[in-house]
Amino acid sequence: MKIILLQGDDLSSIKTRLILFKNEALKRNWSIEDFSFNDPKTKIEEILLADNLFTKDKLVIASGSEKMRKQDIEFLVSKSKALALTLVLVCDGVLPQRLLEKLGDEITKENYTLPKLIFKFLDSFYPGNTRECLRLFHKVINLEPVEFVFHLLAKQLRDIYWVRFSPSDIPYPSWKVSKLEELSSRFKDGQLEKIINKLAQIDISVKKGQTDLASSLDLVISTWLE
Repeated sequence: MKIILLQGDDLSSIKTRLILFKNEALKRNWSIEDFSFNDPKTKIEEILLADNLFTKDKLVIASGSEKMRKQDIEFLVSKSKALALTLVLVCDGVLPQRLLEKLGDEITKENYTLPKLIFKFLDSFYPGNTRECLRLFHKVINLEPVEFVFHLLAKQLRDIYWVRFSPSDIPYPSWKVSKLEELSSRFKDGQLEKIINKLAQIDISVKKGQTDLASSLDLVISTWLE
């Protein structure tokens, strides 16, 4: 079994890489199986050990790999040389070093990391920081598609809202939760919800061709972060 790890916060690049894997598997007449460690109903061994009568090999894509359990790792290590398949582990973030060490040296690692400038922009999006946020926003959209930046901003605000009301449920490491809590404290009651609703309205208007995304975000930063 060949094990490939795709890890990092650049989910767009990871998605593109997965499409290439799937296209190559189709060319080779492999079967393709999708699996998620977030689904408690299915176990990874059931997917890997399932026989396929029509193909000699298969590609298994396992998302949520940061949530692998000790028994999952032990199974993968024990079957690494016995199974004729390719397993792609997809990790949102970086797989903990203790899990990497247990998987051994046979694993192939591919890292996909977003530029630091994007995180500076996201962390600058809070009330009272309009000028700096606008400066970083215009620098970012010169390097990355504005649609991608909008997606990351929406996700960031969702996480800030989440950590504000249920910090124990958010599936992030403690350092990230602390950063989100610090950003959350900068928003007044009700302010965060209004901005999220505004972004939802912008999303609908852009999809209908009624407004320009970059200009709309520029206006949000200028008026809602005063």
